[in-house]
Amino acid sequence: MTAYIGRIKNGTYRALGTKTGLASTFRWAIIVALLIMPAILTFFFIREYGLNAPVFDRWVETPLLFDRFYRGLLSFNDLFAPYWEHRPFLGRLVILSLGLITHYNTVAEMYLSWSLLCVTCILLLMIYIKYFGATQNSFRLPGYFSA
Repeated sequence: MTAYIGRIKNGTYRALGTKTGLASTFRWAIIVALLIMPAILTFFFIREYGLNAPVFDRWVETPLLFDRFYRGLLSFNDLFAPYWEHRPFLGRLVILSLGLITHYNTVAEMYLSWSLLCVTCILLLMIYIKYFGATQNSFRLPGYFSA
């Protein structure tokens, strides 16, 4: 794939025109497949091996959270209480709200984490393409590889 690169403001480069062909289309298909493959494999891994059981500290922390919620004793201090060296306020809110919807199905938490990771990766890819473009040259490190 031959790309004509033009300089735009702030020292970034973008393709002004490209010559496309079957080889370049095949290259981009391989790149897209390699980008999507980890997400697909992780989805099938969760589907195959996801177990609906709490692990590690969730055996202690989560039942207390739901117990206080169902007894009407849950307060802001319970959600904001320190846990070792951090305060998982948003995590506790997500666990509580997702647990109320799914009756505390931990596989649903795994799928939620997977979807948030996919969204994060897509956003990072969009930022990369915004600053470096989506040309063949954007996948090379300048100065280290010859064109």
